[in-house]
Amino acid sequence: MTHDGIQGSVQALGLIDRVLIRVIRSGLFLTAFIPLVIFQRTFSPFFFGKEILFRLLIELLAPLYLFVVLRHPVMRPPRSLPLLLLWVSVAVAIIAGLASANPQLSFFGTWERMGGVFTLLHGALLVTMLSGMFQSRGDWRTLFGLSVGVALVSALYGMLQLTTIPGIAGATSRFRIFGTIGNPAAFAGYLLVNVFLGLALLPSSSLRARTAIGVSTLVLGGGILLSAVRGAVAGLIAGLCFLGYLKWGGVSALFRGRRMVMLVVGALLLGGVLFFFSNTDHWTRLVRFDLFWETIGQRLVVWWMGIRGAAQHPMLGWGPEQFPSLYSVWFDARLFTNAQGVIFDRAHNIIVDIASTQGLIGLTVYAALLWATFIRLPGVLKAGFVAVLGHLLFFFDLLPTALLVGYLIAYAAHRGDSARWRMPTGKRVQGVSTVVVVALSVGGLLLNIGSLTSNLAVARSYTAFATGNGVDGIRFGEVAMGRERMFLQDVRRKYTEGLVGYAFRASPEEREAIGGSLKNLLGALREEIDHTPDDYAGYLYLYKACRANRMLFSDAYGDSACSPDVLTEGIRRLPRALPLQDEQYNGLMEAGKFSDAIIVVSGIRAALEQPSSETLFMLGAARVSMAVARVPHDPSALQEGMWEIQSAIDGGYRDAGAVQAAAQLLERSREFSSELALFSALARFEPRYLVPLAYTHLIIGEKDAAHQIADQALALPDGVLSPAGFQVLAELYRLLGDTAGRSRAFLRSTP
Repeated sequence: MTHDGIQGSVQALGLIDRVLIRVIRSGLFLTAFIPLVIFQRTFSPFFFGKEILFRLLIELLAPLYLFVVLRHPVMRPPRSLPLLLLWVSVAVAIIAGLASANPQLSFFGTWERMGGVFTLLHGALLVTMLSGMFQSRGDWRTLFGLSVGVALVSALYGMLQLTTIPGIAGATSRFRIFGTIGNPAAFAGYLLVNVFLGLALLPSSSLRARTAIGVSTLVLGGGILLSAVRGAVAGLIAGLCFLGYLKWGGVSALFRGRRMVMLVVGALLLGGVLFFFSNTDHWTRLVRFDLFWETIGQRLVVWWMGIRGAAQHPMLGWGPEQFPSLYSVWFDARLFTNAQGVIFDRAHNIIVDIASTQGLIGLTVYAALLWATFIRLPGVLKAGFVAVLGHLLFFFDLLPTALLVGYLIAYAAHRGDSARWRMPTGKRVQGVSTVVVVALSVGGLLLNIGSLTSNLAVARSYTAFATGNGVDGIRFGEVAMGRERMFLQDVRRKYTEGLVGYAFRASPEEREAIGGSLKNLLGALREEIDHTPDDYAGYLYLYKACRANRMLFSDAYGDSACSPDVLTEGIRRLPRALPLQDEQYNGLMEAGKFSDAIIVVSGIRAALEQPSSETLFMLGAARVSMAVARVPHDPSALQEGMWEIQSAIDGGYRDAGAVQAAAQLLERSREFSSELALFSALARFEPRYLVPLAYTHLIIGEKDAAHQIADQALALPDGVLSPAGFQVLAELYRLLGDTAGRSRAFLRSTP
């Protein structure tokens, strides 16, 4: 049907139908504003609020759309291959989720990413409604124009993050901006698609509109550069090159007539931008493609882990949102760069992501969907599609980018077959369909509202615990546990963090209430492990809760949740997961089992291709602890342990907490010569350690050495010692009887 015919049909509708159509269309236009949403009082404030509002909006629109299309076939979605393949991909995701170890996690996802089948269903409904309701060129131009305008606001907001303006989330003079999206890579991907939406609007716009769109597009490009995301910049270049190829038909055609002028102007503009960025950290990061650099090397390792995991479950994968389980089973020691390792809940490559979580079936359907969409898009949007896919080879899709990809799929479906899907005409079937859709929408609304209130409650619980209000912490935590139906894992873990952290400083009157809540948590965390036995994080949370139960309540609430030993159970099932062994090391050190701790950390070092300085420090700390625990002290073990600690310091590991713990141990054990060696090693790299070095000399009666080192500390330039450090130095001069030195140090202690 032609656009005029559609308009005529709409005009012939009754008042209720016209109002409903206007409401649906307005709601679909509102989706373009979702990327601006930030819920600052929730966990995952940049993603959770966007996703909740998006879901609520779709759940409100879906029954209205069904009511309209049952009465008016002209509003039904087109019989287009992209739309069909999209729903097939949803079906594959559902099957893969049902076949996974934890179907609930596959269906609902987590707070941090807000993915899963539930979100995919909402996205498919959005695409379906867009392809049915937006049937004119003006509709799509309005939608794309709104998206570009919203992206411009987000980009300008991101540029304010380069400052310290109060009230701007993330305004900390940050290096990489993230706008209203919350993640630099997700932000860059979102801007990237909008750059090409803006370019698509240019040809048929007025001169004034072209100017506005052109300026907006340049600002979006600047936002991409300020995010310092290499994948997005590579995608931008690939998309522009592909656009040039489509427009001019080859490389040789670029150097003819007006095209040559455009090429020169473009080169000059690009040269100016590059000159502006050439001396910045952004430029340094963008041009660094060292395969052994941390961020690039880690991605290569995770891709390989994902490929191995995909081979383990080749047909349907591990299930949507189940990558953390794959990550735990195939954990690579090269990612153990700090005490807990680097945590990836995605493969950071869309192909590996789909293959590992939905298998070859899901990947095949996804590739077919991309191709069916690509071939139906016009030239500029084809280039945008190439650009965003290039970006997704190094990242993953979150709602802001997925929303725009959904727009492109819907637009491609709209440009396909003009025939509309047939729907049942019987009144009974239509009535049942309407009841089912309304019931599902109401259920979805209740689930999302419950999750919103649960997130707010657990955030208040966490804040209450942090401020010493245990009563409110427990009350809000229990409320969150009772209301949540979708994100049970997130609620349990956040409540565990807050409750366990507070339990050790709670008053005796609060202990009983804490014990009751802890008992509920222990059972829930054990149930989580039973449902997702291959996620190492689950073992860590249960272990921390069991540790609090053992230390505070003598296992009164543990029952079977803490038996057998949680970490031993996890290590037995996930032998590659070094973070579990690291936690086991900490527990053994706390229990005074230093010989066993040495065995554990030696095993970790053996698993590493290049043992880190941190694990060497851990080994030295365990050996020193064992040496000073013996009566008399073991000088040979002490010497070996101190050599390991000093070698770790020389190798670059100088964590303040670990250093303080080692220094306190040596001081309590009256091993002052070893303490001097520790601070001497540190002071070579960080002069602020001259102050404790001088103090240690004073403790053992070496006043001249203490005075000499104190003078060196006092002569340090501004910014090396903190005001508190100068206060300690002033006290040191007082003990040395140097009034002049004390006065100078005291004056420098004033900020």
